[in-house]
Amino acid sequence: MITDFAKTMQSVSALPNLAGNPFLEPTFRAYYPVPVNIDSLTLKGDHVFSEKDNISGRFTRSPRTREVTGGLYGFPPPGLTNAGGTGRSISHVYSSFARWNHIFSPTLLNEFQASNHRSTQLSGTLADDTDWPAKLGLPNPFSGKGWPTICVSEYQLFYWGCWDADNRHDQNLTAFQLENNVTWIKGKHSIKFGFKGRQEYNNVRELQQTHGSHSFYGDWTALYDPEGDYATYLTGSGFGGMLLGLPTYLSNQYNRGFFYFQQKETGLYFHDSFKVSPRLTLELGVRWDRWSPYKEKYDRLVNLDLNDYIGKMEVITPHSTRMEDIPGIPPAVLGSWAARGLTWKTADEVGFPGALVPEDNNNFGPRLGVAFRLNEKWVLRGGYGEYFWTMPLSQILQSARTNPPLNLRFENSLSDQNGTYWNYALLNAPGPNDHVGTAEVNIAGIRPLPSSAQGMMVWDVHNWSDNRAQEWNFTIEREIMKE
Repeated sequence: MITDFAKTMQSVSALPNLAGNPFLEPTFRAYYPVPVNIDSLTLKGDHVFSEKDNISGRFTRSPRTREVTGGLYGFPPPGLTNAGGTGRSISHVYSSFARWNHIFSPTLLNEFQASNHRSTQLSGTLADDTDWPAKLGLPNPFSGKGWPTICVSEYQLFYWGCWDADNRHDQNLTAFQLENNVTWIKGKHSIKFGFKGRQEYNNVRELQQTHGSHSFYGDWTALYDPEGDYATYLTGSGFGGMLLGLPTYLSNQYNRGFFYFQQKETGLYFHDSFKVSPRLTLELGVRWDRWSPYKEKYDRLVNLDLNDYIGKMEVITPHSTRMEDIPGIPPAVLGSWAARGLTWKTADEVGFPGALVPEDNNNFGPRLGVAFRLNEKWVLRGGYGEYFWTMPLSQILQSARTNPPLNLRFENSLSDQNGTYWNYALLNAPGPNDHVGTAEVNIAGIRPLPSSAQGMMVWDVHNWSDNRAQEWNFTIEREIMKE
């Protein structure tokens, strides 16, 4: 009896024909994550030029590689190290800074720092670099690599399961930053002010089954019930269909590859620590932060106007970039969405913010504090601050990669070829293009899209602002014993 179908796949070396392969493994093996190649390096240095000038710097390199040889969404077939059921993560972090401290006078100091950060991270499976669709004879119109998702249903055993694998993710995050901080002591005032400038280049890719997601149901091997126009209850074997090389459903997801996100951050601050008396100190300051709207290098972002969407299905592209001019989108993708009723305009055409979201330049955050000594044993303290931050890049990516028309799954539902859901395979013998190796997924023509609603993540430009948090505190301190 098959007790755990997804974990007992044995051999796929002859899978282009699928027939005659013993997929079942009688025993189970234990797999463990194996961390390797942890080799960090940090170099530091400093030099004093004079009583007024000194510099310091640091460079850090930190790689880490982790492999999981099995037990992730199943197990690989025996003898294979580059198939589904595996996992891997390869990370490299590089960071460096150089700092220059200069003393103008005993009461005026300046600190300048230049820094950068670079981190690359790849996560996925040990199959990511193997052309498994070609080995398995499955369609691969986008030339993706990796282990495709293959699902099977067993009516006789009431089983549904998949040989699955994690999608590949790539992140290359780069940032350059300049900071300058001045400290000036004047009488009872200790004044600090400065700025920060940061430029980010974040290249992110998340492949969504571009190499395929396929299903083998029991329709090719089930008995036909003419009265119900459906499969006879408890007949049909998806596993049997797999051995015969007869899929029910084939699909490949269109992916845009890397998103190249860019953003600038600017910050200015002023703070005065004012010692009003030996018992009272006031902290008075303000900080201004600004983040430019995220820009994608090729303008592969869309939005929707929530004040003008009733009765139509229209998305907006950045600035004057026409949808047809965005590189890398197959004509069939745009044609299929247009046939569904989707239209698009540029931001300039409809008077929309060019970056698809407005700039928020009002992030002024106060910094207020007070400390008052009641006597030698009691002190009162209080403070208030307001803080801002931009929309996380992960939220931008999660919405941008699925918004139409930047997302489309191309399908070949072999069981629906006669126009009626499911019953083609019940009524017909397999044709020459119904087998693995000859069955294809067409990405050239217009694909009919369902009439159901399409989900979309919308950025509301009419009520847009950066994230904000307010914090305040009040404390009473008492000295329990001397010192």
